Amino acid sequence: MLAVWGQFMDHDVTATALTKGNNGSTITCCGVQKDQQHPACYPVELKSGDDYYHKYNMTCMEFIRSSPAPSCTLGPREQLNQVSSYLDASVVYGNTEELANRLRTFQKGELKMFITPDGRELLPVSTDPLDGCNEKQQNAQGRYCFMSGDARANENTHLTSMHLLLARQHNTLARQLATLNPDWD
Repeated sequence: MLAVWGQFMDHDVTATALTKGNNGSTITCCGVQKDQQHPACYPVELKSGDDYYHKYNMTCMEFIRSSPAPSCTLGPREQLNQVSSYLDASVVYGNTEELANRLRTFQKGELKMFITPDGRELLPVSTDPLDGCNEKQQNAQGRYCFMSGDARANENTHLTSMHLLLARQHNTLARQLATLNPDWD
């Protein structure tokens, strides 16, 4: 649990921008001939028969260099942080007004939730095809990504659970405040 909390807190204060390809596309390094790779590619070759990754038929891990800061010169890069460097719960509420608005119901201060047929509250379902885990094969099997204040909420189920826990806690507090203060908007 401590490691998950640490990752959650890390995501609240850091989000390093990665180099993008043409038109903002994601860069692929694995499976691309060395002379055809993007200059920001540094793929990690996995040894054949790797104890863990061979089960997934993986022989390479993507690794892309961070995006250069404006007016950056050759050599070590100054890192760009895409989120505020404050513990401000932006992982729950979003770090832009647009995202914050997509997460809100605008009713009694609550955050949007997805209600399952049996009445459980889950994070809203993400429909963004570029969020990294919305794939047709997964969607067809009833697996989908969740939307939260941070796009990395779906990296692992423990982290997703932490996002869900805090969104539910927010709504619990919002409902209590709405009961105590019915005149609040």
